[in-house]
Amino acid sequence: MKGKFLLLANLPWILLSFLNYFFFHSEQHQLISILMWYYQWVFIGILMFPMVSTLLPRLPDKGYALSKIISIILLFYLNWILTNIGILSFSGPSLSFCLITLLALSHIIPHKEADLFKLLKDKFRYIWKAELIYLFVFSLLLVIQSRHPDIFWGEKPMDYTLLNFNLRNTELPLQDPWFAGETMHYYYLGYYIFAGMAKMTGVGGELGYALSIVTCGALFCVTLFGLLVYLTKRAMTSLWGVFLIVFASNFRAFSAFFFEKEKVDFKFFWSTTRVFGRGGFAEYPSWSLLFADLHPHVMSYPFAMLYLLLLIYCVEHLWSHPCSCETLYGGGLLALSFGALLGINGWDFIIYALFSCIYFVVSLRNLKVIRSALFHSLFHGISLLLFLPMLITLRSGKIVEWGRYRGITNKIFSHFSFHGHWWIIIFCMVFPVIFLHRKGIKWNVLYKSIGFRFTISGFIIALCAEFFFFSDRLNTIFKVFTNVYIWGGIACVISFRFFKFYLTKRHLIPFALICIFVMNIVLFGSYYNYKGVTNKQYFRGTQKGLRGGLYMNQYNPRDYKIISWINENVEGIPTLVERYSKSFDTKAARISMHTGLPTYLGWEGHVYLRGAPWREIEKRKREIDYIFNGADPIATVNLLTKKNISFIVVGNLERSFYSKVGIEKFSKNSDIFKLLYKNGESALYGVGEYQKFISKR
Repeated sequence: MKGKFLLLANLPWILLSFLNYFFFHSEQHQLISILMWYYQWVFIGILMFPMVSTLLPRLPDKGYALSKIISIILLFYLNWILTNIGILSFSGPSLSFCLITLLALSHIIPHKEADLFKLLKDKFRYIWKAELIYLFVFSLLLVIQSRHPDIFWGEKPMDYTLLNFNLRNTELPLQDPWFAGETMHYYYLGYYIFAGMAKMTGVGGELGYALSIVTCGALFCVTLFGLLVYLTKRAMTSLWGVFLIVFASNFRAFSAFFFEKEKVDFKFFWSTTRVFGRGGFAEYPSWSLLFADLHPHVMSYPFAMLYLLLLIYCVEHLWSHPCSCETLYGGGLLALSFGALLGINGWDFIIYALFSCIYFVVSLRNLKVIRSALFHSLFHGISLLLFLPMLITLRSGKIVEWGRYRGITNKIFSHFSFHGHWWIIIFCMVFPVIFLHRKGIKWNVLYKSIGFRFTISGFIIALCAEFFFFSDRLNTIFKVFTNVYIWGGIACVISFRFFKFYLTKRHLIPFALICIFVMNIVLFGSYYNYKGVTNKQYFRGTQKGLRGGLYMNQYNPRDYKIISWINENVEGIPTLVERYSKSFDTKAARISMHTGLPTYLGWEGHVYLRGAPWREIEKRKREIDYIFNGADPIATVNLLTKKNISFIVVGNLERSFYSKVGIEKFSKNSDIFKLLYKNGESALYGVGEYQKFISKR
């Protein structure tokens, strides 16, 4: 047993060091940071295992596959709430204090029989599978990320800005880094968590972005493994289920290559999610992890799986029984995980709230109604109290419309192209059981099964998304069917049990071959998606590896020097001013993006969607225009001081939009506009009390 644990302990650094030589090309201190990042959550998960096993004793693996994600929620919730009330700060030492507190509690809360070494020995067959899944996915995604590392295009600039800003920030409530000085009206907890992980391990923004994406995928896989083990009671079935759900594509990817003969490029990759009508689209896990935007719906993958498991666990085992310590433990974790969805991705909070209600209703036949309804409502209500600061922040944002959708709905073929492979596999698993061996099937047993109720709940939500909208039609389809894809995969894996236990050998081969054929089709699609992403070259000649911001040295080398100077010399979160722009403009907000410094106005469309009034956005646009165009240096300084702006960026972008007279006033008035760094036509100026933000090193 000791030898097996030593192998699990040593294999990660051997494998990651080997991969670094061929793919990552990281320097020694960066490799050490990668290893620290990896081992940090492995050992925290192990040390928290006794507590998790006490909180969730009915799980086949005693909750080991969940120990990492539960540790993350407990650690960052404790720091987040104490920072909100002003007791702690969002810093490395404060996070370390919270971690030590939790590790101490993990040896107080467990029962005496929940001994760590005994648990590790008893559940080793689950533990080694969970750890190998985590290591395999972490390493594989890190290799893929190194093949296209550029943090460029899409919403990656926004994601990178929020991550870098949280790396600098130490206080709450959070301000909007693209609308400096105003509170963030956006679910930011995911960025808070991964920035905190970076602070604890000393990882910078570039490497932290890549590791965060990879960790999302690895945590998703290991948490999904825990969910599938609970639902199927079979470790190997769950292992194959994780592989299929996370790495499958869809029929669109397969048909685009084999039937439509499309060229395998980024357009091919992009088209596999654009299958719904009127510009509608939805993502699936392998696509999202390949595209690698650190967006809330990606960060919420593992947290959504945790909530799904806890929901089913509580409904099946806890709600119908009198209140006990086990009920409080399970309900408390349910409340925390549900509230975490509010902080990480508000859309998933709404979707899983609806899923929770439907699943509970279709489960009522198996429950004691009044007691179960009380527990169900109480603990979901507690989650809102636990995350009240986030709820208040989000309520201050943009007004959301909702109602019945009266346009043209999507055709059945669109849904089949997106997630129809799950339909075929489920049909092949369930059809022979029900229709070829009906005498052995009790329909009442089927109705009571978790898989049946789970499938019905997902199907009802899919119908709701087709005929109703929340916020807008585009986001409704995107956010709902991204989850429906995952639910279909889970239902597919649950159906494996029917296939194995009820099907005779006579009917085994034809149905099994059909399933294997469909699985290979969607896995082939994922391979071509990978080729399409890695074949995309935004900038020729850029170095492969994990430095996602290095492309700026080729894209805009003069501004890149300013970015490097700011990252080396500027501390805290002073406000800078640079040219604003419409959303998805990769040229604008570039200094804020790569440094984490809040800018006076970034992408105006995204700022508006986060709740900023349009009149205030227009006002800031006029003020920025005056700062760069105005000829009067004294009036400009007065405006900058009034708005607490400490740094001014003048680059080719600003020169292309503003007058020569307005731009030259900065260099001609060196007594009030202090030149801090200059490279060619790009310059950084300090104004007012900028000195207090300059590093004293």
